Amino acid sequence: MGVYYVREVFNEYLESKIKIMKQIIFNVGGALSSYIEFDNKSLLVDIGKSNDFNPIIDFLLPLYRKRYSKKSIFDSSKYHIDQLLISHPHKDHISAIEDFNEYFFPELLTTPNDNVEMPRGHLINWKKIGNEEDSSLIKLREMLVGRQPPLRPMSANEFIYYC
Repeated sequence: MGVYYVREVFNEYLESKIKIMKQIIFNVGGALSSYIEFDNKSLLVDIGKSNDFNPIIDFLLPLYRKRYSKKSIFDSSKYHIDQLLISHPHKDHISAIEDFNEYFFPELLTTPNDNVEMPRGHLINWKKIGNEEDSSLIKLREMLVGRQPPLRPMSANEFIYYC
């Protein structure tokens, strides 16, 4: 009885001191997508989808619904996610962005951008990215409106984790 109690107290102590990171990596065909939870924060890296799997519809939305996750303070019709990080806006990295935008609002949207205040060599050449009329690229550009470079925060309580 005493050994079990000591082990239980020790486990509680460890849990209070050790931060656990959960990471799920999705193979979405030609690219990877990753969902990360750490220290009560949520981070989604790239949101490509394949013909067989959409990380938003098949994983993230059911997870947030099951957990009764909190809604965004910026858009109460959408779920809050702390950060969406887009490594680069190629189709295989953003093809699920319309689904994401329908259900989620990222407090921090981190992506290469084309803000006019940036040095010319750092601007995105959208024509080289792909078809400028592609709905995923259009949606990403719409989501960037009103956010400031380089990390495009929505509030003063921003954070960023680089993995």
